[in-house]
Amino acid sequence: MSNCTSNARPIHICHLVYSFDTGGLEHVVLNCVNGLDKNKYRHTVVALTGSGELAPLLPNNAQFTCLHKPPGNPLSFHRTMWKALKTLQPDVVHSYNTSTIEYQFWAFLAGVPFRMHADHGRDIFDPEGKNKKYQWLRRILSPFINKFICISDDLYRWLTHDVNISAKKAALIYNGIDTHKFSPKAKEHVASSPSTFSIGTVARLAQIKDQQTMLEAFYLLTQQVDDDITLHLVGGGPLQEQLQSYAKEKNISDRIHFHGNQSEVLSYYHSFSLFTLSSLAEGIPMTLLEAMSCGLPVVVTKVGGIPEVVNPNQEGVLIAPKSPAALANAWLDYINNDERLHRHGEQARKTILNSFSEQGMLQAYDQLYSRRSAS
Repeated sequence: MSNCTSNARPIHICHLVYSFDTGGLEHVVLNCVNGLDKNKYRHTVVALTGSGELAPLLPNNAQFTCLHKPPGNPLSFHRTMWKALKTLQPDVVHSYNTSTIEYQFWAFLAGVPFRMHADHGRDIFDPEGKNKKYQWLRRILSPFINKFICISDDLYRWLTHDVNISAKKAALIYNGIDTHKFSPKAKEHVASSPSTFSIGTVARLAQIKDQQTMLEAFYLLTQQVDDDITLHLVGGGPLQEQLQSYAKEKNISDRIHFHGNQSEVLSYYHSFSLFTLSSLAEGIPMTLLEAMSCGLPVVVTKVGGIPEVVNPNQEGVLIAPKSPAALANAWLDYINNDERLHRHGEQARKTILNSFSEQGMLQAYDQLYSRRSAS
């Protein structure tokens, strides 16, 4: 490994993503581009499909390229990818999730010295990682990939045990967030008082996030308490119309607020009394880390890497997926116990400071990117 000096050419990192829209994975990419040494690295984000909302947020040392991949998997697009990589001539290709892993073969043929692939979670078609096709794809591409990155121990164990990728090729790098930006806000009043209690979530409105269960739980909660308690959903997606229809049908639409996609979410965290997720599968959600860093207790499903972050009865509550009654009861316990609400929120902040800071994540990626060649 050689250190970068003022006369050295910056290491060129090519981040290969499906799209560059609002999402946890995409924010990790953006944070790495913004946070890594700009004299040591330059970046290109290559999106297979659309540019999304994050492309304008890239700094000056980053380039953005959209390849406008057509539907399906046409053979012609593989040539498009190979030509793009030959033109870019990156030192490192870093692909993300199943939709991009196959192009590591073309990165190899294009002569890219160091090739790494990161799994940030699973999709609705394979929430438990049992899809043999996806496992086979990683095994057959393993000779062309120098390093596999997992963002949770759950994914690491799946990759090394179920997929049977050598542990020498695998690395665990937890997502990290800016704990200075995402910090608690001093409040003039007790946020958990019945008149102001707000339950909040930040996530794409999609099947894998299962906000339908969240709304069912909220309906059950409204049958148990008369206080003015609200549910706030920050994020857009294909399920929005269905969720709004359900809220109207159950006559709770005046208590449920759909805020749509938001590029800045800090003010929403500061307005929440607690944070919640009802996902069917996750890696380690960035929004969970952000909420905890803001001092919020959490009620979240026990899936993927979430139990690696949340200790039951310390930072929050873990529940089984698709369990609206359990979700409603967990919320109710916090509504009825201010001391527990604040104690768990304080511990949540400490957990993020100790184990999930952005600085630690950036140091880990810096060490890998600096190699620039096969191990």
